[in-house]
Parts: sequence; structure tokens; C-alpha cells
Amino acid sequence: MAIDIITYIRAKSTNSDEISQLDIKTYIPTPDESDYAVGYIVRYFLQKVNDSDATIYEISNYFQDVVESNGLYKIQSIKWRITGTPHDIMDSNKKSISLALENMPKLSLYLPNLLQFAKIK
Repeated sequence: MAIDIITYIRAKSTNSDEISQLDIKTYIPTPDESDYAVGYIVRYFLQKVNDSDATIYEISNYFQDVVESNGLYKIQSIKWRITGTPHDIMDSNKKSISLALENMPKLSLYLPNLLQFAKIK
């Protein structure tokens, strides 16, 4: 994914004190019965926009709006399947991750358990 020059300069010139002011906290989703009825949840991830090796954080949908206005991080959302057969769930989640790799190349390292939150049918 290409970033515009203004975003790059802003991210590059930002010191670590400014970044830590966002107080990024990892969010762990908790699917409920309505999520299991639908069969999937949407998960949101962020990473510093100018560093593809930077730490990836999972965030809540609420926090996404705050971060997007900042311009220093890129956001990636994926549909995460949580019901079905183990094969179907793993296949679907692997495809979701593959689609996101262009924007966030190391996301698969953050999500090694393709059956996370799964309710097997």
C-alpha cells in the first residue's frame, strides 16, 4: 500500500512521546451468541504507517476512529469466521488474512491460531 508523502513525513518526524500519548491497548474480542449466530466477527488491527515491521495491535472498533484521525497508523479489518467445521473455519480465516497481507504483511504472525474463538459444528 502506498502512502502519501505528507503522511510519511508526519509519521517519520513524530517522536515516540507523541505516539505513546495514544495509549494503544490491545483488545481481545469476546464473541457473544449473536456473533456465533452470524458466524463471524470483524477484527481490527493497527500498525505504524511507515514501518511494516512495527508491532501490530488488535483494537476495538471504537478505537479505530480515534487512530484514523491521527494519521500515524494504518488500520486493517478482517472478517474472522467463528462457526463451522474446523476445515471450513481455518480455510476462511486463512483467506481473510491473505487478503489483508498487502496492507499489513506480518498480520499472519499475529494470528497463528486460525480456530481462535471457534465454535465447532
